[in-house]
Amino acid sequence: MKIEYKIGEIAAHFGISRELLRHYDKLGLLTPHKNEHNGYRVYNRADFICLGYIRDLSKMGIPLNEIKAILRSDNVDKDVDILKARHAKVAQQINELQELLFRIEDYQKGYHNTAEFMQRIHSTSGESIIYQIIDDASSSLLTVMENFKHRFPGRVPRFTFICSHEQVMDKGLFDKLSQPHSRGCVLVNALSLIMDNSTNAAHIKQQGLLINSPKAYLYTIAKVIENQDYSSIIRIQDYIRANYIETAGDMFVRVISLSNQMKKNVDYYEIWIPIK
Repeated sequence: MKIEYKIGEIAAHFGISRELLRHYDKLGLLTPHKNEHNGYRVYNRADFICLGYIRDLSKMGIPLNEIKAILRSDNVDKDVDILKARHAKVAQQINELQELLFRIEDYQKGYHNTAEFMQRIHSTSGESIIYQIIDDASSSLLTVMENFKHRFPGRVPRFTFICSHEQVMDKGLFDKLSQPHSRGCVLVNALSLIMDNSTNAAHIKQQGLLINSPKAYLYTIAKVIENQDYSSIIRIQDYIRANYIETAGDMFVRVISLSNQMKKNVDYYEIWIPIK
């Protein structure tokens, strides 16, 4: 191992700039020595080891002023406190990134299903819908969102419209959905998650949530032009009648994507209808 290192050599070894080394010097973190023979400012072996220590702490995200405090401290307890605080911060960031990853995967799956199931309806089994009604009188949207966040960390509930079982096959449903003043009488607002059927229903209900776990669902994607075209609903009703399918509960209409345009909003929803 060399005894002395020039600024350029040590910078290259650690993959940092000369300017950063000079910044460390200015802050009093690491100061090079002057070679008495040639006048060069150089670092010795102890400096080399210390710089590796500084870089490790820096990569942990510890601010330079706290790194300086660690270097100047002979109290390990204070150093532990600094690392504990950083550990807690990184753990929080990991949780936030994990939640973001779940959200990306959930939206990615929704967009994929939009392309795959736009023109077809199929039956699926093994899923449960966990949901909570949004009633501004007792449970606002923010309250319900916080409840899901607390009960299912990292999972992403979708805004959901629920159409009662009695209304699902109503021939007048299309007209009711097309009129803003009557739509609120047909649909109930909620947030929902799709889980597998292994979910403990009793435990879910104890948490103040509802669960729908039928034998199977009809699943499809509906394209809706707000206040204009709800023909996707007619297509689903026609399919149910043509195939003599017996529905078994409320219809869940979960948001996949929304548009916000001046003239025409085209929205996409996934439809879940319990069947026997």
